[in-house]
Amino acid sequence: MLWAAYVHHRLLFDPRYASFCDINSTVSCSEVLLSRYSTAYGVPIAIYGAIWFAGILVLLGAGTWGGEALRENVPGYVFALSTAGLAVVLYLGYVSFAVLKVYCPLCLTADAAVVGLFIVSGAATSFPMTTLPKRFFRDVKTSFVTPVAIAVIAIGRRRLRPA
Repeated sequence: MLWAAYVHHRLLFDPRYASFCDINSTVSCSEVLLSRYSTAYGVPIAIYGAIWFAGILVLLGAGTWGGEALRENVPGYVFALSTAGLAVVLYLGYVSFAVLKVYCPLCLTADAAVVGLFIVSGAATSFPMTTLPKRFFRDVKTSFVTPVAIAVIAIGRRRLRPA
């Protein structure tokens, strides 16, 4: 997604730039990234996608280093986020295939990653999704009450301050 955001930026601000994935009139990142569907509220969709993937990575990291309850809940969180992501990529896929009739390899790669996350996280979730809100609020409460979580936040803030 970051590469798509970079290509989008270059296309907007460098008229001589030619994207590496402009293969022909049907397979062209430039056509897709310069369409009216490539931004939302003035921000490239690729930036939203990069933020979404970063959030997934943070969740996976929390699941790796968090407590047992959090490790059990992370697949459900990823599944919920990937369900929303799946809705977005299905819409954007429809726009690409049916409306624009142009295909962006960078976009299709990200779409495949979202579909993969949806499938894997759905298979890894071991509890009913109806219990997810209760689990989420319990995890948030635990993160604010646990002394270790508070210490990690405090140490992280201390390291972020300039010397």
